[in-house]
Amino acid sequence: MYIKKICYNERTISRKVCRKMKKVNSDEQQNKKQELQMSKKKKEVSTKKQSTKEADDDGLQIVSFDNIDDMNGPTPRKKSYVFGRTVRIVIIVIAAVVFGISGYQIFSIFSEYKQGEDLYDDLADSFTTVDINSEDEEDEGENYIDGDILPYKKVEVDFDGLKKSNKDVVGWIQFEHVDISYPIVRGEDNSFYLNHTVTKTENKAGAIFMDYKNAKDFSDMNTIIYGHNMKNGSMFGLMGKYKNAEFYLGRDCFWIYTPTADYRYVIFSCYEPKADDENVYSFWSEPCDAYGEYLQKAKEAGKYSTPVADLSQGDKIVTLSTCTSRGSDYRFVVQGKLIETIQK
Repeated sequence: MYIKKICYNERTISRKVCRKMKKVNSDEQQNKKQELQMSKKKKEVSTKKQSTKEADDDGLQIVSFDNIDDMNGPTPRKKSYVFGRTVRIVIIVIAAVVFGISGYQIFSIFSEYKQGEDLYDDLADSFTTVDINSEDEEDEGENYIDGDILPYKKVEVDFDGLKKSNKDVVGWIQFEHVDISYPIVRGEDNSFYLNHTVTKTENKAGAIFMDYKNAKDFSDMNTIIYGHNMKNGSMFGLMGKYKNAEFYLGRDCFWIYTPTADYRYVIFSCYEPKADDENVYSFWSEPCDAYGEYLQKAKEAGKYSTPVADLSQGDKIVTLSTCTSRGSDYRFVVQGKLIETIQK
């Protein structure tokens, strides 16, 4: 009996121990399960944070209390930055376009100047020859401050050949000791040859042309001849140097050759009148008192005194006119008195 009771107690104890062990095991499993769930949640949180960071790096906007205002649109500061950047880009583009256009225009202008210069050089080579019978009038310039006097040789002009290319040719002008030597034309108005050469091709260099109101044979008392003041020194571009009295010394004469005679002129006055000054751009076919007064006023208007004196109403003159740096309302004129005629 006693033995049975002991056995029963042992079995009872054994069952209790087993139940406790099962409970412990169950608690451990529960804890492990909770730990696994916690670990899984931590991984999910870590993954979300990583994806959030990557999205932010890719430029995606993350909703938070810090950037909740950005959802309502750009701030004034950002708007100002974007506007300023846009303005800068527009200014740069405009500047680039203007620079490109200006560069092209400058290139075109100087290219056209060069074409005109080459054309007149070719005309001189084709239709003029140095007069081998003329004396060598080279001036060493020892008496002049400038000292650089261009040697001068009179030329002979093939007017038959020139007139075949353009019947408007009426003469050829050549300065002594200055590199001005060009054909002279006369058109039906004073506009055409402003932008057309002697060959009638369009060019900003234009031509040296006589006023259409003048007689073609230079028989008028005052013959007016026009030419552009070119920046490259061609046409009447060098004539502006006569504003300086020192340049005048040793370079005071020029020639006009025609099919029937050669005329030599001495410069007596250089000045800057208004472009529409009728007291300068006047015409006389015969000597008269009014013309005599005109000559005296022209002499007095000169920028400096010249040795030429005794002007009278019987003297024929040529008025050379070009533009001046003083402005578009003014012109620079060089006036010469006829002092020698050589008939052909």
